[in-house]
Amino acid sequence: MAADAEPVLPWEEDMNEMEAADLMDWMDVVVLIDPLGFGDSVLLEVERDASPDIVSTEVDDGGEVIPMTGEANMASPDTLRDFITFTARNYPADRFALVLWGHGGGWYGLCQDGLLALQLPDLAYALGAATEEMGRKLDIVIADSCAEGVLETMYELREAADWYVGSEMTVPAQGLRYDLVLDSLSRDRNVSPADWGAHICEIHRVTLYFDSWSATMATFDLGALDGFAGSLEALSSSMEGYASIYRGALMGVLLQTAASDLVEWYLDMGDALKKLASSSLPLEVRYMAFETLLAYDALVYDFELYANPFEDDFDTVSNYTGAAVYAPGDDAMDELYGALSFSGVGWGDATSLIRSDEPTTVNQLGPDVTYNDTDGDGELDEAVLHWDLDCDRYVAWVFSQTDEGVQFVGSFESDLPSLAIGGVAGDLTVSASAWTQGSAVSHHGVNIQLTRTVDVCVRVISRDGPVGDGLNVRIWTAHGPVGLSHTGDMFCGWILVPDEAAFGDLLTVEVIGTDGEVLAWNRTYVQGTEIMLEICLVKDVDDPVGTQFLIPAAALVVCAIAAAFYVRDEMRRRGDKP
Repeated sequence: MAADAEPVLPWEEDMNEMEAADLMDWMDVVVLIDPLGFGDSVLLEVERDASPDIVSTEVDDGGEVIPMTGEANMASPDTLRDFITFTARNYPADRFALVLWGHGGGWYGLCQDGLLALQLPDLAYALGAATEEMGRKLDIVIADSCAEGVLETMYELREAADWYVGSEMTVPAQGLRYDLVLDSLSRDRNVSPADWGAHICEIHRVTLYFDSWSATMATFDLGALDGFAGSLEALSSSMEGYASIYRGALMGVLLQTAASDLVEWYLDMGDALKKLASSSLPLEVRYMAFETLLAYDALVYDFELYANPFEDDFDTVSNYTGAAVYAPGDDAMDELYGALSFSGVGWGDATSLIRSDEPTTVNQLGPDVTYNDTDGDGELDEAVLHWDLDCDRYVAWVFSQTDEGVQFVGSFESDLPSLAIGGVAGDLTVSASAWTQGSAVSHHGVNIQLTRTVDVCVRVISRDGPVGDGLNVRIWTAHGPVGLSHTGDMFCGWILVPDEAAFGDLLTVEVIGTDGEVLAWNRTYVQGTEIMLEICLVKDVDDPVGTQFLIPAAALVVCAIAAAFYVRDEMRRRGDKP
């Protein structure tokens, strides 16, 4: 508990809450406290007590944690390392939770001591050294501090802990209700660290609701952080490259994103990704933002939110999604951002360039388009883009418009000004760009149409193996049925894209008996160059009942599960309980 800083934090109240908790004999709670002043640091083992006095037992650490001066420097990584290793060695346990208590400043640091704070690289060092000596990770780290639910902090923790709890906005001085937090653990010894973190988030939201404070707190799966960071890195690189010609649009997204109440440029990550995905930026930027949003959803295990409708920031808080990220500019203080591990993801490089005063460059002319019939079947199956520009590389991201929305088809790249697009088909939208020294100098959307046959093979099987005699198989497209020919143990044929079906279309495949009755059916999407499908007949071919309801019932179950996950996710995002 880093309490040796102004404004004063009520550490005595939190200690009394811990002592008031229903502590079990299998729980050890050890607290390092550094109150305001010099020479008064103390290490306590919490004892259960209902009085207003602090009665917990003082622990003699032999100078291992608190030096002989009696003053622990809470901004020092050595203090945190020594506290963790001493506690783990003297209080062995199956699970370890670390609470970082005190003033927080996002990526600037936390656990303020006087005018100093524990910097994030030092936090990473302390936890790395401690967990190496322990021979294991911490199960969960909880930040009871302002605005530490930020990606920069959790990125430093990812190698040393499995789960993390923090708030992306400022936290009232009273912080967490430790009696309720510890009671939620004592009631269920087998609760997982993730679910205990979710309980803590709920306690925080409910407590501040009754105190009329807006509140956010989330539990993060640090095991999902590298996957998210990889997606964000690709998105950041694209944003940085397009800043030269789309600086205004990118800056508009940053300015519209819900910001933390700590400082202006702490932006809610989920809200930023949503706005990028729905912007007018190049299609690949929007696609990458959507993919990153999916990875972000995997990172945020639980999110609790209460936006006080009587506060001025109601609309902003309502758009929070769990984690914030800083968007550094080009001022002197932001130069320190480069010392963070998270800076390697490239987000800061992108936002620094977007926020800079460099002028937007003119978007150069886009490519001309020609078509080829590469296989001599009379169908145009290749488009060639040609730029009249001298650049380092030329890129085409290809998308198809489907009933479910725009779908990514593939990407093509060349170091020559002529770029061939083939192996795909349909009415396609191409995001075409030319690049020099890592920056886009030209970007344009180009509509093309390519035609291609997609081979279709269907195997009909029963309990006795593949069947075919006496059956017909047909595919229903938007333009009507297409019959398949029986060859060996397969029914084969082809459809023409986009004349008979479009990329991403959902097709129905039916098995027809001799009397024209549908015996079974399945569905498949138009993707790739071929469709391979199996349809099961549970009953004999000449059975009058058929099995046409078997597969649809399974499909309905899948749809119901998908809908349930969607509803649960929406409720979780709002802070409701399913």
